[in-house]
Amino acid sequence: MEKIIMSTSVLFLSMISPVIFLWLNRYFSGRTHVVFGLTFFYEIAFVTFPMYYSVITGFELERQIGVDVQDIVIVLMGHTLFVIMFLLGFVLIKSSSVKVTKYNYGIWGMTSNERKLATTLVVIGLPITLKLALAMPTELDDIIHHAEIIRHENVGEMLLSWLWQAFEYPSLIAACYVVADMKYSKGIRAIGVGIAGLYIVAGLMRGFRGHLARPLSLLLAFGLLKKNRKLVVITGLLAILGLSMFSFLQYTMRWEIYTGLYGASYAEKLRFVGKAFIDGIVGKSQTTGYSSELLGEMAIRAEDVRNSVFLYSLYDNGNGAGAKPLLSALYFPVPRIIWAEKRPPGSMDETNYGSAMFLVQRGKGSPLDQMGPFLASAHAYWEGGWIWVILAGFFTGILWKIILSWCDARGGLVGVIVAVSFAASLLTNGIPTCLQPLYAFFPIFWSKVLPVLVLAKVINKWFSPTRMVDYKKS
Repeated sequence: MEKIIMSTSVLFLSMISPVIFLWLNRYFSGRTHVVFGLTFFYEIAFVTFPMYYSVITGFELERQIGVDVQDIVIVLMGHTLFVIMFLLGFVLIKSSSVKVTKYNYGIWGMTSNERKLATTLVVIGLPITLKLALAMPTELDDIIHHAEIIRHENVGEMLLSWLWQAFEYPSLIAACYVVADMKYSKGIRAIGVGIAGLYIVAGLMRGFRGHLARPLSLLLAFGLLKKNRKLVVITGLLAILGLSMFSFLQYTMRWEIYTGLYGASYAEKLRFVGKAFIDGIVGKSQTTGYSSELLGEMAIRAEDVRNSVFLYSLYDNGNGAGAKPLLSALYFPVPRIIWAEKRPPGSMDETNYGSAMFLVQRGKGSPLDQMGPFLASAHAYWEGGWIWVILAGFFTGILWKIILSWCDARGGLVGVIVAVSFAASLLTNGIPTCLQPLYAFFPIFWSKVLPVLVLAKVINKWFSPTRMVDYKKS
């Protein structure tokens, strides 16, 4: 009887959050629709699916890693409470209370400055993505220490590094957006396709599943937004084919590339990845040659709920984070060249390894460098228990209502980039979600949103006044 109750609870609780976001999607459009749509997909893929798989398989995965089913139920209760409070915070704030200058883009028209911003971001993004895809680390040790804090020797080097990181993801958003929007020129859209393709290559060559999921999820979302059926179909097929690499990417891939193929040329490594891709399509395991269960591999790596159990245990055992993650985010703008020992946003110490994404993996006995996903509700519990789960969910809903109201009123590419960038704090799985730790809003604003807003402002001032361009007539 207890097993039936636990299984029923897991099935019921894991469906509440996607149902809420599916309901919200019916009443909103534009950028709000994109963000909530991505969040709905995230909840289905990383909460509902793995939990339903666990129930069907008798919680075999949980037994293998020593996670109690009762703890899973508690985590899902916290997640449900967080989402309900998010909903309350979101609906209590009226869109009319957010003041912003509205731009009338029409159905086919856009401002000429909007086109210049898109062109600028795509051009900036091309060398960034080329470096990401081609300038691979030469040794496994470089990957292991990927999260080490880089200490710059001078201000110029610091600014260059900051600008590089600031525009990596916004330029990918812009690239995917112009690919989906038929009113942009063929040349810009072709460069956008190239950036998305290079990002996927970078993911394959580095063993990062998130690098595949980021462009594919954005292309699919923007394709649906712009009613670009051809793009939706192509992206959907690519996503299905990409599932064949699911069990191979990450540690297996990195080990083979940086040890078994050490010293090999880029072309040889690319051929190796291609063979693994073909083997995955025909259903073979890339390491043993035997057939592998794809659903099982996906459920193992959709570990947000299971990882969150460790954050709950940290707080319950007196090792809660308190205000440290939020405080570290507030002084994020202070340059490290001035304050060398400042804590990274969300971290408990002066390293990145003190943040939740590393702690949840060490809780399972993984090495120091391994990252793992978790639920925003679990992060809130780690910070302040059930009270903070309630308050953090409510404040997150309020902040998102303000952000999305501004983005929908602002419109255009700027509105899209700001909305999706704010949803990019938990990109371990590669798919944006609006359910994120409260501290994450601050570093995202300073590191991604503000640079784009400044760039858009400079373009508007430089090329003022803005005129309308009607591509349907031309």
